[in-house]
Amino acid sequence: MKHLTPFLVVLCVAGCSSVPSATSRMGAVRQNAVDDAPVDLQRVERKRTNMAWSAEITLQCARFVKDLAQRSWVAPSEKQEIIARAAILVQHAQTHMKAVAAYVPNDSKESRNAMLLLVDQSAGLESERITLEREWAVWQVQYNGLKPEETDLIFSRTPGNDPDC
Repeated sequence: MKHLTPFLVVLCVAGCSSVPSATSRMGAVRQNAVDDAPVDLQRVERKRTNMAWSAEITLQCARFVKDLAQRSWVAPSEKQEIIARAAILVQHAQTHMKAVAAYVPNDSKESRNAMLLLVDQSAGLESERITLEREWAVWQVQYNGLKPEETDLIFSRTPGNDPDC
């Protein structure tokens, strides 16, 4: 189990993030711009694909952590919390994946608001995943004999200027 942390990082930290940058969120100004803009279906589909991909990676990551923690030799009382956190993240990822799959874009204000909500939920889901990854690294040091320098840096990729990230 010592060498599974790099696999976790490769599995969980890759590609384009769905975390919105601080400058991309401008409250009412952004909302007014969204209300007036026509729907770019290709851009919406790219966003949906990115969100679905991110949710799938999060789901795999949470299942991985949950499975390894359950199989660990550590006393059940010591692993309950990380197993519970992973189980919650599995549920959140599955729920988000269903919501992304069910989204049907159109020119309505409701559709645009639904997309904004999905983007925000995707950012929250990624934040939950990063938190679980950090807790997993600590857990590995506490219970699986990893040295702190053997754990990987957990980070969040912030999107650049690409509006579809």
